[in-house]
This record gives sequence, C-alpha cells and structure tokens, in this order.
Amino acid sequence: MKSLWIEHEGKRIFYADYSGFGSDHLALQQEADEAVGVIAGEPDKSVLVLVSFENTDASMSNQSVICKLITRANHVVLKRALGGSAFRDAFYHNHCQCEQRNPNHGV
Repeated sequence: MKSLWIEHEGKRIFYADYSGFGSDHLALQQEADEAVGVIAGEPDKSVLVLVSFENTDASMSNQSVICKLITRANHVVLKRALGGSAFRDAFYHNHCQCEQRNPNHGV
C-alpha cells in the first residue's frame, strides 16, 4: 500500500496516494480498499485527507472506484484536499453522477 499517515504542522494527515495507476482500476480499487481499512476505525469526522491522483487516468472506471471509496470513508473524513488536476477536474465535472448514486457521500 502506498497510502500512509503523515504529520504536517502538528496535524496528523492521511495521504491517500492514488497516483500512478493510469487506467488500472483494479489496482486503484485495491489501494482504495486498503486505505479505507486504515482509516475506517478512526472517530467520525476526525481525519484530514490529502489525495494524489497524479498519473491516474480520469476514466469512468477509476471515477467509479473513487465514488464508492468516498461513500465508504466519508463518515470519518473531516476535510479532504485533492491533487492531480486532470482527475480532479473530470471527477468534479462528473460529480453529479456520483451524487445521484450516493446522495449522502459529500466530497
């Protein structure tokens, strides 16, 4: 697993490293599953998350993986910052599709 806890200015942040997966949604799914497993036991609305999507394609398959991930992990996330502009822009462009499938997911 590439994702890990980091500390910045005294704050504990979960760095969700979803970079470098290209169009491999199965590998992205594995990383996402492991990442959710790490933060799932944290108290509700307590986790700061920094997400990197550099060199991960904004395919619908990859976006579907992330949409499901957000639904599973959102209860513990206080704030989330996204990096990887192509993926981020495509995800927000298609966000309404994710919202319709999971109206309480919140990004």
